[in-house]
Amino acid sequence: MELGISCSPKHLANELTHIKQVLLDNGYPWRRIDHIMDQTRERINHPKQCPKETQANAQVMVPFFPSIAKSLKTISRRHQVGLTFTSNLTLRNLLTRTKTPTLPANIPNAIYQIPCQDCNQTYWGQTKRPVYKRITEHKRFTRRAGNYDREDLEFKSSVAHHSIITGHNIAFDKTLILTTAQHPSQLDMLEHAAIKTRHPALNRNYSVLSVHRPWNTILPKIEASFKPRPVYPDIRPC
Repeated sequence: MELGISCSPKHLANELTHIKQVLLDNGYPWRRIDHIMDQTRERINHPKQCPKETQANAQVMVPFFPSIAKSLKTISRRHQVGLTFTSNLTLRNLLTRTKTPTLPANIPNAIYQIPCQDCNQTYWGQTKRPVYKRITEHKRFTRRAGNYDREDLEFKSSVAHHSIITGHNIAFDKTLILTTAQHPSQLDMLEHAAIKTRHPALNRNYSVLSVHRPWNTILPKIEASFKPRPVYPDIRPC
């Protein structure tokens, strides 16, 4: 039980008397009531002073060694120096990986490039899904190109459309991831920068995102930030 007193000091005695009577009427033992009231008076009349926090004159980071950590902490506190321990660099940390890296083919939200094997033309596209899934679709449309109307095929896959029109083979094994995005909403701008800067021949001009002219000045800078990396041989087989 704890008493919360909200009255002014001059009415404190009357307030405590009233509280004591209410507690007695409700069956609380008088010894327990007197003990708590004595504690309340002591807390009001002699409030505890919170020690002032000393601000560190400097902050130091050192490697953690169990044998001397406690001593270092004591010494640093005595001289008002903030001490932070860091983990040690060990041979095990250098040689082992605790997190399995994501394979390039499984990366989502990417801008990718597919080249033609028989000419220097390329296709640049975007996908919100893992890259291998979109590459698999292009492969499937290329194999089954005869089952589609040419105009419909061009809409579904410009790569497959180029293959059936020219008879060329597509170098899917040389597909590159040009860059990735943190969020799918960034893909349109990245793809626009890639297509407007490099003008890949296999992309349909009418499918390119239209942006305001002032953005055109920064498109080369966006494209220059791309760091191409191969997807193959990590692409899963169809």
